[in-house]
Amino acid sequence: MNQPPTGQRADGEKPAGEQKPAPSPSPALTGTPAKAEPLLSPVSRITAAELAIGDLYRPASPKAQASDRADYGTDLWIVTAAFKAPVLLDRDDVEALLHAHPVDQPEDDGPQYYTHPTDEVDRLARLLDETASRSDETYQLTRVYRLPEHTLRVKATRNPYSHQSAATADLMTASGWTHLLAEPVSLWHAATPYNPTDIRNTLSPLATRLLTRAQRILTAT
Repeated sequence: MNQPPTGQRADGEKPAGEQKPAPSPSPALTGTPAKAEPLLSPVSRITAAELAIGDLYRPASPKAQASDRADYGTDLWIVTAAFKAPVLLDRDDVEALLHAHPVDQPEDDGPQYYTHPTDEVDRLARLLDETASRSDETYQLTRVYRLPEHTLRVKATRNPYSHQSAATADLMTASGWTHLLAEPVSLWHAATPYNPTDIRNTLSPLATRLLTRAQRILTAT
């Protein structure tokens, strides 16, 4: 998908006695979201123009999914820049195109020349909030996502000492954040720098890995 262009691919109301009471909120949705905004269902068939930065998505077309798996080993993508309005008029404006990269392959980030704003995609997770912070020798990246029927928090904390570092994914439940999974520190601590200038870029691949692992677990059938 990330190649120079050689072409384009492309209610009637019921009587009061028949009305049902409003359903109770799902336990997974209780608690305070990271952002004061409506929790719209993000797992849906939408157009590529509706994608936002940080979204996890895959092409809706089985043919495109197969092509991505053959080229990248995955059909899951992370949005790094959403479509901008001028692309509807000028497909040659690279800055207006959708930018994304395959999960766990941020080096392949770039404009998606073959993805048109009207193409259908499946949005699998919606990024609600992101914070990066530093305290003394410790730095941290926290993200909150909306998945089907779940609110997920992924957090990566890096300290010079591995036993004080952690990478976890937690679910919002009626009792608060509940642990779901962790990425072993031995798999990533040595590969992360002591004092990075850009915390987000440094820990983003790790946070994405936590997201994709959680998404597979929570949507398994």
